[in-house]
Amino acid sequence: MADLKLLIAGGDYTSFLLTRPRLTEKRAVDQKFVVGDLSVNMANTQGEFSPGNGNFLFAGGEMYGKSLELQYLGVTFWEGIVDHVRETEDRKTATIKARNRLANLKEAIINWSSSDVNPAEDSLEIIRAAGIPDAAIDLPSFQRSADVLAQLGVSVDVNFLKKKKKKTTFVLESLARVSNADLFTARGKIYFKVWESPSPIINIALGEDEIVSVQRDGKQTRYIKNDYLVGYSGDGGNPVDDEDNNDVGSESRGQFGTRTQELDTGDNDNIIYQTQAAAVAVGEKYIARYSQPKDVLKVSFPIDVETDFSLARDFSMTYDRFGYSDKALTPLSITYDFGRKVYTVEALEL
Repeated sequence: MADLKLLIAGGDYTSFLLTRPRLTEKRAVDQKFVVGDLSVNMANTQGEFSPGNGNFLFAGGEMYGKSLELQYLGVTFWEGIVDHVRETEDRKTATIKARNRLANLKEAIINWSSSDVNPAEDSLEIIRAAGIPDAAIDLPSFQRSADVLAQLGVSVDVNFLKKKKKKTTFVLESLARVSNADLFTARGKIYFKVWESPSPIINIALGEDEIVSVQRDGKQTRYIKNDYLVGYSGDGGNPVDDEDNNDVGSESRGQFGTRTQELDTGDNDNIIYQTQAAAVAVGEKYIARYSQPKDVLKVSFPIDVETDFSLARDFSMTYDRFGYSDKALTPLSITYDFGRKVYTVEALEL
């Protein structure tokens, strides 16, 4: 496995790998934070991965919490922390399961209050306060999102006291929702990406001759949002919707019925917009993004480390059979198959 390398606590344990791992990462467009994990099957013939065995390879008699990194052709495709090790009954093989460094955010109860803040900037501060190092954060995505939200005039008050017993990820998901942003991890880093149209950078142009296989599910209506319900500071407890304002989703509502995106947290307004204008601006971005059916497809193509393709990269695709010419797509999930040496990407029309 000269092209593949497995590092645990900085040491190279590739020679113990029994099979080439398959890795899947997901990017939820409903602002639900998805924490990825990775399992690797290891030869354990001498008890090298059995705590308490004299041949155990790790100092301190413990693997839990050790760093684990998977590289392909010298590029890091995944990194995280060892969560547990399970041996087979005969103890000849062991499965190591590692979780993304950000998994702890799903467990921690948050105590947080801030006023008149940019949601992307506040999200970054919450993540840092939880002990996540900058090396595990994609800072440019937070900065770009903060800039876009500032241009829209979006500012919010955030209030989650410890007695509410809310998890850190709940607050981050809520801040993503009031921003029309996707919150996800890719290649061991956390991203906060506000939707933009047109997307400022299409990172990869995928031509028909590069495609291994492709399957299109056709236009899907399950993502449609054509109305919003949102509160703001000073609304007197009366949230507003699209009909109360510019009615930009009326055509879609006539075609598909009303499908509403609720923009507060649904929990006593623990996040609330400072102004009605900001609330409406984000609501209308949801309608612009989701008011019409969108193509969903799966496409496989060779892993190419030069392109640095990941869940964070929007891409374009030319495929005559589907009538695609530089069709812009957002990845929803990527499976890295290091045996076949291909990506399989589920993607949504941008």
